[in-house]
Amino acid sequence: MKDKKKESVREICDKGIAGIHIEERLLPEQIPALDLYMDQLITLFESSMPHQRRTPDDKLITKPMVNNYIKNKLLPPAERKKYNQDHLMKLSMLTRTKQCANLEDIKRIYSALPDNISALYPEYLKIAGDLDADLTDYVDRAAGRIDEAELDEKTAAALAVQFLYESSAELRRLAEALSDRLLVEDAPPEEPALKRKLQNREAKENKEENKE
Repeated sequence: MKDKKKESVREICDKGIAGIHIEERLLPEQIPALDLYMDQLITLFESSMPHQRRTPDDKLITKPMVNNYIKNKLLPPAERKKYNQDHLMKLSMLTRTKQCANLEDIKRIYSALPDNISALYPEYLKIAGDLDADLTDYVDRAAGRIDEAELDEKTAAALAVQFLYESSAELRRLAEALSDRLLVEDAPPEEPALKRKLQNREAKENKEENKE
């Protein structure tokens, strides 16, 4: 019996990208013209963006999530318990942002966006599609470079995960820097105090690490 051919990191990553559907966002043609009740809204997102969950048990959108977004002024309140197209477009964007940004940065982003987001949303989708293609190219190059090192399968896989997390961390740091420099004027009134609190906590953690 012939040994099973070892898959390259590039082949595995290609399958992984195809499987997670990074391009999956709520499209204008998927948004109903009529306003939706909460249960209809949840059903729409679960059916339109099924690959944005890590496991089948994960919830993309829940009633408490939506209520929390409204409480934090990321979404306007429902109108007669119904959610319109602007609600749905912002929720589509929030499903991505909430995976990697803290609440204060999310508040900054959405306070700087126009209240009526329908005019912006098509351009957002176009830019997102271009960046998704760039990300696919980056992963392909990184995986190819790891394959060139001719490492054993587990080591190669571990390095691939390591570099992807490193890239994610670096992009998050860049996003935080841009948020601090460009969006801080739109931050909530309590932001300066919160920022000092976070800085003090970080300084304390660094001091403890240095002791070790």
